[in-house]
Amino acid sequence: MAAFLCITSCACYKDIKINSVELEKVSIFGDPKLSGILAVEIDNPTMTLKVSDISSVVKIDGVKAVHLTCETFILEGRRWQVYLVNVSAKLETRLDLT
Repeated sequence: MAAFLCITSCACYKDIKINSVELEKVSIFGDPKLSGILAVEIDNPTMTLKVSDISSVVKIDGVKAVHLTCETFILEGRRWQVYLVNVSAKLETRLDLT
């Protein structure tokens, strides 16, 4: 019976949910040129995780426009929490907005 309860109560990584993302702060000065802080509401029913090496590319009309990176942070286990996540952005050199 105890084994059955353990198996059925386990959550998997697919159960982690990002409920909301809000822009808290933007800085256009410094290095890199664009940086900011996102308030990210995450519901994590699994164990504590170290989130690292997150990056993405924003495209405009199929052309790479911005490369985003996120600093490493700890996602607390079995908790709903708002995390303040530091992000930075680098504009692609061949970006033409005309």
